[in-house]
Amino acid sequence: MKQIGFTAPGTYATAIAANWLNADTEALILTRNSSGALRQTCTRDHRPIKYTDDPEDLRSTDAVVAARATAGIAKDVAMLPKGIPVISTMKGMCPNGLTAAEILDRGDKNSTVVLSGPSIASDMADASAVFRVALAGTNDLREHVAQLFDPERVTFYPTPDRMGTELLGIMKNVSAIAYGIVGACDGVLNGETTNITQILGDLVQVVLGDMQEILRMIGSRLDPSEHPGGLADYHVTCEKGRNKEVGRIIGSAARKSVDINKSVEESKITSEGYYSLPGLQMFCSRYGRVPPYLLRWVDAVVSRKMQIADSVFSLKTKIESMRE
Repeated sequence: MKQIGFTAPGTYATAIAANWLNADTEALILTRNSSGALRQTCTRDHRPIKYTDDPEDLRSTDAVVAARATAGIAKDVAMLPKGIPVISTMKGMCPNGLTAAEILDRGDKNSTVVLSGPSIASDMADASAVFRVALAGTNDLREHVAQLFDPERVTFYPTPDRMGTELLGIMKNVSAIAYGIVGACDGVLNGETTNITQILGDLVQVVLGDMQEILRMIGSRLDPSEHPGGLADYHVTCEKGRNKEVGRIIGSAARKSVDINKSVEESKITSEGYYSLPGLQMFCSRYGRVPPYLLRWVDAVVSRKMQIADSVFSLKTKIESMRE
C-alpha cells in the first residue's frame, strides 16, 4: 500500500484524498481539532483516510501534498520531511516574489511538482466527476507522483515547465478578481451605456494576452488555451471561485468608498490572487519587466490609484483597442 500525505485538512485536501487516489494509495492527513490533537481512521467513498497529529508520520509517505493556501507556506515548509517528493497545489505568489514551488523546494529544485487545473473543491467532492489537470516538474518526479492517482478520475497534462504552470495559476486568480470587480460595477459610468456583460465576456482576450505576456517574460512556450491551468481554469474560477467573489467584494467596496482591505479581511475568504498582488509585482521586477495589464489594473483599484468609474472605463477602452 502506497501512502500520500497532506500537510493540512480542508475540503480540497479531503476531496483529493477521497476521490482522486488509486485504490492502493492511502491518504494521511495532518490535522488538529479545537480540543487538541486528533488521530483517527475513517472511510469516505470507500477509500481509507488516516488522520494524524504528528508531522513525523509524513516521513513514511511516498509524497506529501502542500495543502495550505500560499499564505500558510511557512507552516508547510516547517513540517515537510526531507527526501520526500512534494506536490504543490498552491496558486499564489509569495510576497518576496518567489513562487510557491521555489520555496517548497528548500534548496532542491527536483523535489516539488505542481498540480494545477480547473478543480473547485466542491466539484472535486463529486465522486463521478473526471478532471484534467497539469502535472509540472521533472520527468521522474511526475512519473512517481502520477502512479498515486486514479487515471479514471484524473488525467494529467504533463509538462516540465513548472514555473510557467505556476504563473498561469497565479494570473488566473488575479484575472478572476478583475472579473469579480467588473461584475460589481454595473452602472458606474454615468451618462454612458455600458454593457457589463459584454465587458465580462470580452475580458478573456485581455486575460489571454496577460498570460502570454508573463510566460514570455520567463521564456515559457506554454499555451494558455491548451494548458489546463490557463483559460480553462479561469473560466471555472469566474463561474464559482473564491477569487471572483473577492473581486465582487473589492468592486462593491470601491463603489461605496469604504475600506477595501478591511472588507476583504472581514469576508474571511481565502484569495490566492489578492494575496499575490505585491509578490507578483516583485516577480516582474526580478525580470525587469512591467507587470501585465490586469495586475496593474487590479492593484490600481485596490490601492485607489484610480476611481472605480475611471478604472472600468480604462478596461473598456483596453478591450475596444484590442478589437481594432
